[in-house]
Amino acid sequence: MNKNFININYVKNLDLIWMIFKRIFIIKFSPWINIVRFHPQIIKEYDDNFQYENKKYKNFNYKRILNYIFENPKINFIKIKKKKIDILIISHLINKENYNIADDFYFKNLQKIFEKKGLSSLIILRNITQINSKLLINKKNMSFNNNKILLPLRSPLLFELYYICNVLFYIIYISFFGFKIKDKKIKKIFYNITKFKILKKSISNLRLYYQFNTILKYYKPETVITTFEGHAWERVIYNICNKKNIKTIGYQFSILIKNQFSIFKDFGFHSNPRAIYTSSKINQKIIKNNLKYKIKELGLLGYNSQSREIKKNNFSRKNNIFLLIPEGINSETFLFYKLAIKLLTLRTDIKIIFRCHSQLSFEKFISENNLKYKFNSNLIISNESLENDIAKSKYCIYRGTSAIIKAVSSGCIPIYFNAKQNININPLFHVEDKINTIDVPEDLNLLYLSNGLKLDKKVFNFSKDYFAEFNAEKLINYIKNDKHI
Repeated sequence: MNKNFININYVKNLDLIWMIFKRIFIIKFSPWINIVRFHPQIIKEYDDNFQYENKKYKNFNYKRILNYIFENPKINFIKIKKKKIDILIISHLINKENYNIADDFYFKNLQKIFEKKGLSSLIILRNITQINSKLLINKKNMSFNNNKILLPLRSPLLFELYYICNVLFYIIYISFFGFKIKDKKIKKIFYNITKFKILKKSISNLRLYYQFNTILKYYKPETVITTFEGHAWERVIYNICNKKNIKTIGYQFSILIKNQFSIFKDFGFHSNPRAIYTSSKINQKIIKNNLKYKIKELGLLGYNSQSREIKKNNFSRKNNIFLLIPEGINSETFLFYKLAIKLLTLRTDIKIIFRCHSQLSFEKFISENNLKYKFNSNLIISNESLENDIAKSKYCIYRGTSAIIKAVSSGCIPIYFNAKQNININPLFHVEDKINTIDVPEDLNLLYLSNGLKLDKKVFNFSKDYFAEFNAEKLINYIKNDKHI
């Protein structure tokens, strides 16, 4: 991959084009134009010469297409005595197991907390799994699902045709402006924007616009809360709600890395959240210092992990187990899988726990990459909880996952896998000078031999204090007392 194909100036040029065409829905809420952050998986889409490292990777997924075609476009409204709901919570279904679990993956037991305070709520789930909703909904466990609505993968056929026609029309419209541009860099961006494969990314947001407007008409909520990472779909929700005088709150639930962009970007008065609540004081400070628009409240909600405390003291552990924790991204998991195989050829005296993200099972990863897994007694493919994996491990190799916070705060020695890339996605970048970094497996072998792998107390204390204790009192006070304008 060309290391210089995208930089801050490229982002500025994208913002310039965004400013010119921001009245057009598919441009204003384009996932491609509004870069969330610099991350290898994200910015590869801006490199014309990019090729996925695994040439056997199945980019075409016929099952996903079939799920889309045979999906029932009707929204399955939950019939309740009181149609009017106080709060709608927008979350995500990242795997099929999570649908029939009572607590939400991101918001955990927040609904129960609202209920104790006399606030009714429903969760709207965006289907990230791309699995047909009929296969996901387990009717035997519907008692768990009486407060959740799973959004269909598609809208009625006529609406889908409208979305496609909308995109095609604006491809032609925007192309006329491209001919008049003389600057080669901006002209190339224009050329990329007018590709159907780029603008079609906005179709999901057009679909969400239709679906969510339908839901609002049915339940008439006073407040809408979304996860908030800087994605364009979040701004679609805020745009709809703010125009209807509905309170909008973004919950920044995870980590913030270097070079975050769209979470701070001013999308216009109606498309910004009116309040932001964060998971940590660190992220609260970062947002306060970088936010480009005004909000009514920047509060601290904390991190509702609900996971058991790991009592074992990792400082005294003398085992040689390495925990590998890739993000829920195919290309990232592939990097870690290659690393694991290579490490085990270099050293036979270590064991590796390979832990896939909840969003990507190991079986799915092997299938999509057309790999043949060979059993190795020193390579443990984890099906256990994160806490159990951490309790067994002395070392933890990571890149951009927030799970490293839990691992280090429980005593694991962190090792950042840079993989010869110039993009820093280290969640612990605040204390990265105290953390060992490797580019290739041989680097780790040298560190291991020299006994250079140790946990710095500054890194441990930083991780231990990173996420604040979950407390919804201020959020509830804001919801009850704020008069939205």
